[in-house]
Amino acid sequence: MADVFSVVFIILGFWVALPALCLTLRAFWPGALERSRAQTAEHPWRCVFVGLGVLLPGVFVSVFVASQPAAAKPIGLLLFAGLFLYTFVGVSGLVTHLGGGLRSPSDEARPWLATLRGALCLVMSATIPFVGWFLICPAALVIGAGAMTLSLFNRAEPDPRAAASAGSDAAFMSAAPQAEKLEMVQARA
Repeated sequence: MADVFSVVFIILGFWVALPALCLTLRAFWPGALERSRAQTAEHPWRCVFVGLGVLLPGVFVSVFVASQPAAAKPIGLLLFAGLFLYTFVGVSGLVTHLGGGLRSPSDEARPWLATLRGALCLVMSATIPFVGWFLICPAALVIGAGAMTLSLFNRAEPDPRAAASAGSDAAFMSAAPQAEKLEMVQARA
């Protein structure tokens, strides 16, 4: 019985921690997250192929370095943690895109709700046995790594009108005059 409770609490921990991480990354790096969201919306297959090219060597190098003698283990762990953080900024863009498809009237006042909704959907679907573990979770990580990498090479800010329709707050971060922002909010209502 204790084994069942430990598995349940580990799953609940993931359900709380990973959406919180997505929201934290949204707060720290809104520009990178918005560019990642745009990449997942516009070029999903390109994100997959670029993500495979980033993650496979990155995981291999970090595991190889971590498997070396004692002095190299912390370096390998730092490489893996950095790769995870890098990838999860892109995953946060992916969940913002997913959450944008689940629009709500309250998104105008709180655009971060799209990230929360998308993160909850992704985390809950990733806990489905076998399909979530071996298909959804790896696919999200690969797409996230690719989206983040592509967003580094495409530093142009996404179109605020397209971002606003996707449930993003890039429209409110732009340099558009206040009257234009009000028109955009009223047009969405």
